[in-house]
Amino acid sequence: RDNLYAFAKLWGSLGEEMAWGGHQGTFFAVLPGQRIVPLAGYVGCGSLQFRWRDDGGLDYRGKDATFYTDLATGRLIDTWTNPWTGEVCKVAPYIHEKVRTTMETHWLD
Repeated sequence: RDNLYAFAKLWGSLGEEMAWGGHQGTFFAVLPGQRIVPLAGYVGCGSLQFRWRDDGGLDYRGKDATFYTDLATGRLIDTWTNPWTGEVCKVAPYIHEKVRTTMETHWLD
């Protein structure tokens, strides 16, 4: 229960209001025997709200959006070039209007 409580407080809210936060970083490719290769950046935001269940687990709800960015400029991208094949691929943002799931106490065993 303490671990679930800590997770909920770090990632969201146990209160009546959702907690909002942002995220950004870099996606990498990891291939055996090679150095890691940065592929694209990302930036986004989201919200999470947790509620205790009678069995000690948590239900949570939220929403989030992530957009992909050019590594050199940081600008949002809608296409990306595969560094191994040269293929230009369409890039779509990752948007979840409704995130709903549970966190079970047996996950901590």
